[in-house]
Parts: sequence; structure tokens; C-alpha cells
Amino acid sequence: MRSPTHRIFPSSDVSLKNVAARKDDLPVPALPRLETLLAKPINPSNAPASPPAHRNSVDDPWRSSQPAPPAVNGYSSRGHPNPATTAASPYTGGSFTATHFNTTSTDSPPAPLAIPPSLSNPGGVRQEEYQWFLDMDLIKVTVAPEREGFLLFKHVNYIVESQQRASTATRRFSDFWWLMETLGKRYPFRILPNMPPKKLGGIDDAFLEKRRKGLARFINFVARHPVLRADEVVVAFLTEPTEFVIWRRQFPPSVEEEFARKRPSPADFESQIPVDLDDRLEKVRKRLGPSIEHYKNMCFILEKFIRRYESAATDYVRYGSTLNMLGDTEKQCHLEDCHNCGQVVRGYQQVSAYMERASTILEEQANADNDGVLENLKRHRDLLVSVKELFDRKDRLSGNTIELVQKRIAGNQIKLAAAREQAGQEDMARRLEKTVENDFIDIEYQKHRAIHIRFSLHQELSLYHKQMAFVSILYQGYVNSQIKYAQRTMDNWKALSGPVYDMPVETTGFG
Repeated sequence: MRSPTHRIFPSSDVSLKNVAARKDDLPVPALPRLETLLAKPINPSNAPASPPAHRNSVDDPWRSSQPAPPAVNGYSSRGHPNPATTAASPYTGGSFTATHFNTTSTDSPPAPLAIPPSLSNPGGVRQEEYQWFLDMDLIKVTVAPEREGFLLFKHVNYIVESQQRASTATRRFSDFWWLMETLGKRYPFRILPNMPPKKLGGIDDAFLEKRRKGLARFINFVARHPVLRADEVVVAFLTEPTEFVIWRRQFPPSVEEEFARKRPSPADFESQIPVDLDDRLEKVRKRLGPSIEHYKNMCFILEKFIRRYESAATDYVRYGSTLNMLGDTEKQCHLEDCHNCGQVVRGYQQVSAYMERASTILEEQANADNDGVLENLKRHRDLLVSVKELFDRKDRLSGNTIELVQKRIAGNQIKLAAAREQAGQEDMARRLEKTVENDFIDIEYQKHRAIHIRFSLHQELSLYHKQMAFVSILYQGYVNSQIKYAQRTMDNWKALSGPVYDMPVETTGFG
């Protein structure tokens, strides 16, 4: 049997010179089942027991039948994850229920892409650490369909739904603001989230949506804080079915700070405070300013990404509409027996339809990034701002008067000694004794308060440090989203390739 080269070179001279001279006569490499080469990983459980049949270089010129490298810890040596399930970010309010990507394609769907094993498979990490994410409550905030009030004084209500508490409450913006101020008085040495700003005058839908997201970030942080979530005011805010202003009047809460209300014993927590706490706090404090600016800049850049997606989606629709109008214009060729022009016009229609699909994909990607990675970045930006405000409150409110009281005690003790030596000064001596006793109690209280403040700062610093795990989840979710929409975009253009390559290209048909 003759090789393919004998059909091109009848003689036995197959020198490089002859090959170069007749390079256009070489056979075109055959690429069978090209569509199956698009990142479809091998599933070992479905692989045949016997090795695949041998293919020669003509049947498989690019070695597409060679098996992929073995996977290690969920990833192949080529750097691509194996098929697995995916999970939503707890930032954006998704649960950790495993789901597959849904891709729309007219061709065979590609294998589902996966997030790293640390999230898709909780067994890959220590269960108690993963449980920290699962134990968090999810608070959903939506705008009530109807406003309440009279005439020009109507106000917007927000429906607050707690997933873990299975509760629903209707709250006004003023209720959220009151909660923020009350928590600031009750927990001055805890990380307190920020509220969206007030606005006087007209309120449009864009502002309402921006405010709703800000309120959702605020209340979700409160509901997930290990101390704030158990506060009686927070519990009532999330679960009280009546108007919150009525509850506030019936059960006005104490606004004393946390230590004054609870009076914990330093013996229970003093040993847990690290000796280098001040150094840790100072290091974090120095980083906060630059980090906040970087996150603000990243949010701004991502908003530009999203606007470009939206702009491109609009342009795809415009281009497709213009292409359809062009088809209407060129529908009738100047030659009555021309069939190729009609095929070209039908190609216009196909391109227009798939451009509309591309527009839909871009719109969905813009919405996903807006509600996903952008919202998560804003959430972490708000956290950094809240930690900075905690340091400011600590400087302002953590001071004490121990030295002043000690000086007062010393003076009163001198007076007390003199009163005891003088006859008829018994009442004065008793008053001075009581004053000195109260001052000693006050010093003890202030010392215990200072220890509790340091312990609270240590707890908040640990909480802030744990939030860095959310940054990892943030980018894992972002990468998954980009892969998903890139795959859908690829499938869309791939499906269009068939109709486009069916359009006539032979110039003889347009003679």
C-alpha cells in the first residue's frame, strides 16, 4: 500500500527542495471530533478497562487521543480543576449547597467546571473550621412593594427575613438607623458596621437599590457577629412582628456599654489576652488607611468593568438590529436567478440572533458581577472602615481617671487621719471613709473595664483576621463566574460557526 506522499511525489525524490516546492499539495490533517477537545476532562470512573485502540499519525495528527495527566488533589498537572460541584459565596448570601453550572448551548454541553476542593468538598479542610461558614445567618432585605404614610409623607418599608430564625419583619430606614446608634452605645469596643447615608428629597429606584444593598450589608454583619447577634435588641429587630417603634417604647433598652451591663470577671478572660496585643493592633492600624483606599479603587474599577459589559450588551443588540435591517435592504438581488444573496441574507439573520444571545450573556454577567464580586468587595471595604472606626472609638472612649482618683484618695486619707484625731469629727470621718471606699471600688471597676476593653479588642482583631477567609471565597466565586460566562460565550459563538460557514464563499456563484 502506498503512503500519502506517493500520491504527491511519484518518484522517489522526496527531498526538502521538492517538499517546499509542492507544499500546497500536502494533505490537510484530519481532526476528527474536534468539538470534543474543548477542555473535556477524563472521568476515571467512566474510562474503559482496556486501553484505547492505537491511532496512527494520519488519524490523529495532533495526538488528541493521548490521555490527560493524572489529577492530584482535585487538580490536573495542567492546572485545570477536575469536574466537581460549586458553592455560592456566603458573602452574597448563597448557601453552600452544591450545584452545577448551567450553560446554554445548542451543541453538546461541556463538562461542568469546578471550584477548588476546599469549598466543593468540606472534608478537604477541618470540619470545625468549615462549620464557621455554615453557622452564619443569612438576612435578606427587600423593598416592600407599597409605601406607607399620607400624601407627601410616604415612607419606604423594608422586609427583613432571617434564614436561621425563620422570621420576617417590616422595618423602616429610621429603625435601622436607631439600631446602629443603639449598638454604638451598647458596644463601643466592638466592630460595628456602617449604614448607607441618609438622603433628603427625591428618592429614585437607583438610590433605593443602593440603599437596600447597604442595609443588607449592615444587618448581615450584625447577624453574623458572635456577640452582636445574641443581643436582645438585635433579636427583637429581626423577630418582632409589630412596628419596631412600638417595641422600643414598650421595652426601652439600656444604653450602658457592654462591661457596665454584664460586669464580667477578669479572671474569666484576662489570661486569653496576648502579651503583644498592642503591637498587633498598631500593625493593623497602620495598614487600614492604605487598604481602604485600595478597596475603594478596586470597587471603582469593577464598576467600570460592569458598565463596559452593559455597554457591549447594548451594542450587540444594536448591531444585530442593524444587520436585520441590512438584510431587508439586500433581500432582493438585482439578478433574478441569484440564490447566493438569499443565503447571505439568511446568514445575516443567524448572526443577528446569536448577537442577541451574546448580549443576554453579557447582561447576565454584568448582573452577576454587580451582585457578586462587587458587593463582596464593598462588604470587605465596609469592614475595613468599621475596624478603623473601632480604633477611633477606642482612643476616644477607653480612657480612665485612675490617677486622678488615686490622688483624691491620698488627700482624703490625710483628712481622714486628722478627723479621727479630733473630737467631734466622727461624722466627717465616716463620710471620708465612705468616700475613700467608693474611690477604691471605682479604681477596681476602671481596671476591670480596661482589661475587658483589651479583651474585646483581641476578640474583634481575631474576627477581623478570620474575615480574610472570605476574601479567598470572594475570588474563588469570581473566577467561577468568569469561567461560566466565558464558557457560555464560547458555546454561543461555536454554535454560530456552523451557519456562518454555510454562507456561500464561491465567487462563481455571484457571477
